[in-house]
Amino acid sequence: MFIKITADANETTIHEAETLTAFEIRATDGNASQAATAIGNGAYVADDQHIWVPINWILNNVGEHVPQEWKLGFLEMVDYAKTKDWVNEEETHLQAHIEVVS
Repeated sequence: MFIKITADANETTIHEAETLTAFEIRATDGNASQAATAIGNGAYVADDQHIWVPINWILNNVGEHVPQEWKLGFLEMVDYAKTKDWVNEEETHLQAHIEVVS
């Protein structure tokens, strides 16, 4: 799954939600602060290459494009991410790497 941020940072969309073995942000600009601002909703910078993305934002933005059982698989992914320290201490945000794309 990945979050695409458009070049003007006015639109963020979730793609390939069915892929629960990867999570990243794809943006034309690798600026972490700009990516967090584009996502909004409490997203914040982890470091120069990672953003903490609100789990509720992900759940609210996957839309109807996923089957009903998708949420169970997503929560299993979050549980795995916890073992890698990819979930914040409050367990409200999932860490995403920023991948710069053209």
